[in-house]
Amino acid sequence: MSTKLGAIHYDVFEDQERFHGLTLREWVRGYCALGLIAAAKQDDSCLVTFEKIEIEQGFRNYKLPEECIQTLIHHLTFGQDSRDLYDSPLIQSEDGKYTVLANVLKTCDVTNVLFSRLSSLKTQFDKKGKGFESRVVSSFVKWGYPCKFTKFTIDGAEYEYDALVLVDDTLLLIECKNNLLSSNNAVQAFRYSELIDENVEQIKRLVRGLRKRPDVVESLFRRKLDDLTLAPVMLNSMTYSRDPVDGVYISDWSALGKFFTESTISSFSLQNGKKVNKQTIHTLWTGKRPTAKELLDYLAMPIQLKLMAKHLRFRYFDRPMSESSIFFAPELDVDEEQMLKARGVPLAN
Repeated sequence: MSTKLGAIHYDVFEDQERFHGLTLREWVRGYCALGLIAAAKQDDSCLVTFEKIEIEQGFRNYKLPEECIQTLIHHLTFGQDSRDLYDSPLIQSEDGKYTVLANVLKTCDVTNVLFSRLSSLKTQFDKKGKGFESRVVSSFVKWGYPCKFTKFTIDGAEYEYDALVLVDDTLLLIECKNNLLSSNNAVQAFRYSELIDENVEQIKRLVRGLRKRPDVVESLFRRKLDDLTLAPVMLNSMTYSRDPVDGVYISDWSALGKFFTESTISSFSLQNGKKVNKQTIHTLWTGKRPTAKELLDYLAMPIQLKLMAKHLRFRYFDRPMSESSIFFAPELDVDEEQMLKARGVPLAN
């Protein structure tokens, strides 16, 4: 098991904060242990049934602390607060036994499932995770760009900057965010939208603070702020990018890391772990390294989102209310077949 959940940059061995009664390490170990317990008992059927005492002993065998076993069983059992059988794979019957679809546990991505389950439980990660901020700063330095963390006060108010990055004549003001995604839940999506608005206002405050203290920029980079284009960026650890909001670019670490480490977006096949039949689909930047203009164009609307936006569609589903009444509910989705054709990727049979 990896020592880090890369998307939120927590060290699961060191971090002792509990989320709904369990540390992140206990959550991850619980999902992995249940998969191993089910695999050990599975026969020709994909359904595996346990007595509760079997699951409890299985968790003990895989070193889950005694005090967290009942909490873990509760969260992994399908109920009203569950999203699906990936998040909560245990099905409890009236006789007190538990059944699990073993193949679900074999194929699931534990990290994605964990984030989904924590999201359905309305988990809030109050701390951003210094690991994420440190990784952002160290990565930009590795890529050859001056990058600094700083903080100062104005009239007793503190202004803290996760990362200031100089790219040509553009200064990126990056604010790192470690928020879970909504996982297509309408209520959580609305709250996430509200959170974005709050974050945008916070970043605009940081912009105002930097303009009030241009000497900070000059001391860090030996450049005058008036000579630079200031580009505020909300950088999410989870994979969420979109068009700018009120002048603030919104990107995620996966997209930004891709931009600075590879100049093209390509299609390819994997053969013995190596990329073969590689074909360039889109060029992100053309020189030896990206320019500020190429970066800002990408941040304004990544090509991946442009491609998806061209193939969004509304589908309407009928919802009968009675014999005499009906309403139609719209649903936004992506025409994946047309999107793959546009990318030039052969469709699977």
